[in-house]
Amino acid sequence: LLALTSHDLKDPLSTIQLVLELVREHGIESPRSERDGLIRSQLDAAAGAAARMRRLVERTLDDARAGGIDEPPAQPEQRTLRLLEELIEQYMPQARASHVELSLETHETLPPIALEADSLQRAVANLIGNALKFTPAGGHVVVRAEAMDHSVTFTVADSGPGISRDDRQSLLTPGWKPKRPAAPDSGLGLRIARTIVRAAGGDIGFQPSPRGGTAFWVTVPTR
Repeated sequence: LLALTSHDLKDPLSTIQLVLELVREHGIESPRSERDGLIRSQLDAAAGAAARMRRLVERTLDDARAGGIDEPPAQPEQRTLRLLEELIEQYMPQARASHVELSLETHETLPPIALEADSLQRAVANLIGNALKFTPAGGHVVVRAEAMDHSVTFTVADSGPGISRDDRQSLLTPGWKPKRPAAPDSGLGLRIARTIVRAAGGDIGFQPSPRGGTAFWVTVPTR
């Protein structure tokens, strides 16, 4: 079913990507106002998201043809900071629509990590998506990246309702489902993130935020 759905999504997604590229290139070539600049930035975010979706669909089809869905071998990624900036740009329209402040806090330079671009974005995107989903209007979501001795830690902290004590013990275990609505709905995104980072030799975890909400983190080894 996953392979068939991915196959059917491929053509309409290609059309969406092409139209976005055309509008972005010819619709507003030189923004002349703040509104034009905002529209252009949102078009850039939508085009980037469509391109990432297409890569995910193509990877799913490749996995189906190979007879299984396995995480590809980790490959070094050089543009760590730029990948995070692209994710923030892609989620910014969703954050604005939800009236949630989304920001990135990190150093200007980050070392190459032992994880390829799409996999890194998939892992961190799932954390950002959950954070935005469960952060109320007027709240904030902060994405941080910090280089350690032999790894980089990516943290997504929100000001949402937090995780209940009952759910904390089993949140990252396979088959987990929340006991209350104010928690990540299926846990699938967290399982995807865990599979990706552990395949690269990293790890994932979370902790309650002192000001309320939850801070999820993933640690990935450097190259």
